[in-house]
Amino acid sequence: MIHPANASTGTSQFPRRTSRLLSIGSIALALVTLTAASSFGRISGQTGSKPPKKSNSATKPMRPAPPMRNSKMRMPAPRVVVVFPTDGKGGVSDQVSDTITETIQGRIAASGKYQTIYFLRSIPTVSRALAEATLTPNEVTHPFDDDIKLRKLMPQTGYDLALTTSVDSYTYDPAKNQVTLLISARLIDFRGDKPVVRAAAENGSSAENGGNAKEITLASQVSKSITEKLMTSLLSTDKQMVTPPPAGK
Repeated sequence: MIHPANASTGTSQFPRRTSRLLSIGSIALALVTLTAASSFGRISGQTGSKPPKKSNSATKPMRPAPPMRNSKMRMPAPRVVVVFPTDGKGGVSDQVSDTITETIQGRIAASGKYQTIYFLRSIPTVSRALAEATLTPNEVTHPFDDDIKLRKLMPQTGYDLALTTSVDSYTYDPAKNQVTLLISARLIDFRGDKPVVRAAAENGSSAENGGNAKEITLASQVSKSITEKLMTSLLSTDKQMVTPPPAGK
């Protein structure tokens, strides 16, 4: 037989234990929920911090295409100057022709403006013109100071720029062992109906007392010095390179 006091006490302890368990479970469930929400927030935040991937849509700006190799502009090749043998006065003046020619070709090459070819009657096109009587032997030999002759001769060389030189005066003073020279040069452009000519002339002398130097040595030194000055004058401007306007303009 249960005592009434004990009966009331037993029935009142059961609800209190149940409510205590429910409270603990509620707290635990709340902690789990908070932990999950916090983890989800961190994951969501990390995911949202990443920059969006670039779109491949048609609105994507296009990079300019690199230039093609074949589109590069090429500089035109230098024009060719036909250098004619120097017209001399005979004797030693003819012997300095090679010195004058070598100086001319060296200066032209150093300028970078032109290329040179030395005129010889053995040039294939000139030889053929001689064989076919298009040119006469007189038209391919000294002197080369005649523009009419040059105008007929130049097309056979395949070029239209001519450079001629001549020793206009040569004297030698044996008492002083001194050489005096006067040399002139002309650069002639035959592209147009009329030749465009640029001319220059220079003179010079060796020292008054040449010592034991030979005449040809003194003449070579003076001719080289004079030719250097001539080429400086001829190459100091590009006026001779201006193409003459066509006839009627």
